Amino acid sequence: MNRKMGLKWLLMMAALLIFVAGCGLRATPQETIQGALEKTMGLKSYTFSTSVNLDELTLPEAFLENEGPEGAMVLGLLQNLKIDMNGTYQAEPMRMEVTADIALSGDLSFNLTVPMVFTKEKFWIKVPKIPMVPMGEVAGKFVEIDLEELAKQEEMKVPAYNPELQQKLVQDVTSIVLKHLDSKQYFQQLSKEELKALPEGLELNKAIKVSVNQSNFESAVLTFMEKSLPEILDMLAGNESYMKILDVTKEDIESSKKELSGEDAEVWKKGLEEMKKELTINEFSLVGGIHKNYLTYQDVKADMSFMVDGDPAKLVLSMVNSYANLNEAVEFKIEVPEDQIITMDELRNQGSQLEY
Repeated sequence: MNRKMGLKWLLMMAALLIFVAGCGLRATPQETIQGALEKTMGLKSYTFSTSVNLDELTLPEAFLENEGPEGAMVLGLLQNLKIDMNGTYQAEPMRMEVTADIALSGDLSFNLTVPMVFTKEKFWIKVPKIPMVPMGEVAGKFVEIDLEELAKQEEMKVPAYNPELQQKLVQDVTSIVLKHLDSKQYFQQLSKEELKALPEGLELNKAIKVSVNQSNFESAVLTFMEKSLPEILDMLAGNESYMKILDVTKEDIESSKKELSGEDAEVWKKGLEEMKKELTINEFSLVGGIHKNYLTYQDVKADMSFMVDGDPAKLVLSMVNSYANLNEAVEFKIEVPEDQIITMDELRNQGSQLEY
């Protein structure tokens, strides 16, 4: 598949995920999504829980044979992969903590717990104890990463932290994506009976299901590429602050716009036709639950069949998010003792097998 098409495919999926992240229903699906998104993104504090499950990953035998024993081992570890994350966030002063519990299955199954703490300038991640991997003295220590120092060392640009502007950018992109979508094709309000089938303990006033499948997938891509993306690019070109956040220039944007028309348009359309032959979306859906006009629940399911070197493969993935204690005083539980902090340089110097 053409590389440019691949990049646009990723951008399309990102925009699609943005719009499904704010689902609800008021006057119209578009108005509700925008309202719920704006209200939820304006939260000053909350706690959250996320569960990700790799329910099925099937790859062709020929592909695994080419990858050697390592490929089969990695596939075995990923089968039934489960990641549970619990965390707390507050906007002022900015702090977020996350504890990720990772369960790997297979012949070398093991569990990892990885605490992380984020602030405006720095973040810390605790080095886990990994079975059969010698971590030495760094195991159990917190690696401190200074974003500005990292940018200098790697000669990268780190965008200034500006949550209000970043939220406004997401809202503007979402608004453009939503207004071009056909609500009848993609949105379904859940009935009271369907709401009862959701997990116990949820307090939801309403919920809406957003679905993309093989029947409307092509339409979603064409709508995004031909209507939403050109308008998004024009919006970015007219906003210096947005371009600075994204580290793009007007020349970059003009170049991208040219790829959407003329001969380049034929290239990505041909890429879409090739993708349709190799990819079948059995289900890509999200149930977004709203409580008091906030998005407090998301249930995402992805079931896709695809081809790898001409042989069939399959991926089934599910994710559930829930939010609580909205705009309430929150308690942070992860402590980062000063004597347990090491820098990235110290990590490298101690000869850890971890790679940044």
